[in-house]
Amino acid sequence: MTERYTRTGVPLSTWQSMAKIDLDKLQAMLEDNPRRTLQSLANEFDCSRERIRQVLISHGSRWTQRIRYRRPQYGCTLCGEPVTGPDRTCRVCYLHSPRAAERLQLSCDYCGGSFSLRVAEVKHRLRLADKVHPNKSKKWYCSKGCLYASRRKEN
Repeated sequence: MTERYTRTGVPLSTWQSMAKIDLDKLQAMLEDNPRRTLQSLANEFDCSRERIRQVLISHGSRWTQRIRYRRPQYGCTLCGEPVTGPDRTCRVCYLHSPRAAERLQLSCDYCGGSFSLRVAEVKHRLRLADKVHPNKSKKWYCSKGCLYASRRKEN
């Protein structure tokens, strides 16, 4: 009898053995630590998160709802409120922090008016300008109207 292969060239017997996950062991691991993520379980069984999710759903596990949509949660570094974003600072603390108030006063290169931008926005615009026009001088405009007027004036 000849060996059958999958479309990717892996022998079918190997693929089937990889696809088997010991459900009892999986449920025991979840009993020990119910807050485990799909990725940590997948690392244990040497398979993908999707495969673990499929096994849990197909066997009607009671852990499916808990694991499926859970995102990692962190506590705000200032007040301890749960946050899910990468900043690890809740919106209220961020708005009251000195970091949010860091603004630079700039003058418009077209009309000479004064305006302010957040430091992060200035850094972002400088990085972007270096990528697009590395040898061009950096100019600041208070509005799109001043930007377009200066472009019309140059042409």
